[in-house]
Amino acid sequence: MAKGKRKNPTNRNQDHSPSSERSTPTPPSPGHPNTTENLDPDLKTFLMMMIEDIKKDFHKSLKELQESTAKELQALKEKQENTAKQVEIIKEKQENTSKQVMEMNKTILELKGEVDTIKKTQREATLEIETLGKRSGTIDASISNRIQEMEERISGAEDSIENIDTTVKENTKCKRILTQNIQVIQDTMRRQNLRIIGIDENEDFQLKGPANIFNKIIEENFPNIKKEMPMIIQEAYRTPNRLDQKRNSSRHIIIRTTNA
Repeated sequence: MAKGKRKNPTNRNQDHSPSSERSTPTPPSPGHPNTTENLDPDLKTFLMMMIEDIKKDFHKSLKELQESTAKELQALKEKQENTAKQVEIIKEKQENTSKQVMEMNKTILELKGEVDTIKKTQREATLEIETLGKRSGTIDASISNRIQEMEERISGAEDSIENIDTTVKENTKCKRILTQNIQVIQDTMRRQNLRIIGIDENEDFQLKGPANIFNKIIEENFPNIKKEMPMIIQEAYRTPNRLDQKRNSSRHIIIRTTNA
């Protein structure tokens, strides 16, 4: 063995002997890169960056949603304006049809009065003929012509009344169709935004109307939505309008808001 390489046995025993200092953990060095003190600021910074990114994405999505909603609302307003114009046009047609029906009814009354006058004249002429026949036993040709003329006038008046009755029936049918068209257009203008199903009919009496039912649902399930996006209810009603006692399920609730 080379000189200076031999170990002292005493030192070997000292190396393997348990030391009281080794049981005490050595405190981490302040400059060590893997300590908790140095990792916490990095983690905190990373979390802050993540939160900022999430906020940016949320605000961006909210802005896009608001812009899209505004465009749809503008398109709906334009459609409602056009529909309102159509309703006005149909109402004008309905008013004109009603005026025509009134005028025709007036004409019918006048013709009926004329027919009654003619019939009265005919009866008087018949009595006159019978009287002359009894007196002279002959029938004057002029009186016969007069009777024939009256009969023709009566027949013509009755034909006119029949034609007017047909026209009145057609106008009444047209008026009914126009009324149905107005109802369809109004139903289209009142397009629902929200439909709620499964709410018992008794809730209407307890909460005093479908609008309060909707507000209760929002408060229980989305308590913060009114602060972020206030909603104003324009209409709240059940459909169909009439309650059918034979219906097993409750009627649906239709909610229309200004910003939906």
